Amino acid sequence: MSKRLKWVEIGVLVMLGLSPLVQASPKHEQPHRDKHSVVKVVKVERRAPGLSHLPAAHQRVRYNHADYYVANGRWYRPTAGRYALVAPPYGVTVRQLPRGARQVWVRGVKYHQVADSYYQWHGRQGYYQVVRLPRG
Repeated sequence: MSKRLKWVEIGVLVMLGLSPLVQASPKHEQPHRDKHSVVKVVKVERRAPGLSHLPAAHQRVRYNHADYYVANGRWYRPTAGRYALVAPPYGVTVRQLPRGARQVWVRGVKYHQVADSYYQWHGRQGYYQVVRLPRG
């Protein structure tokens, strides 16, 4: 069997697997040239990523003239009427670490890692700052 035929079969199987996700709307049906068959044209709408509402226990953080929201250790930013999940901006400071933070040592310096973000403690000022992790 040729490679091209295999890819065609795979494509057909994928399309058949996704077909229950697509629903036809009666207003989008258009008759086919043949009277006995109907082709349904389907309009698929994509939802914007993110949340429509923030979790109840969230905090607003203003940084560089932009609003961010922190809830359960995750950072969100308002966009297109929704809240998109984002990484915290470098330089922003917080009084306490998000849940799930773990210690990481790089070149003798202690950082706190949460997902792909790194925080560094500034004891005199009493806050954690989001920083880039140095190579090493």
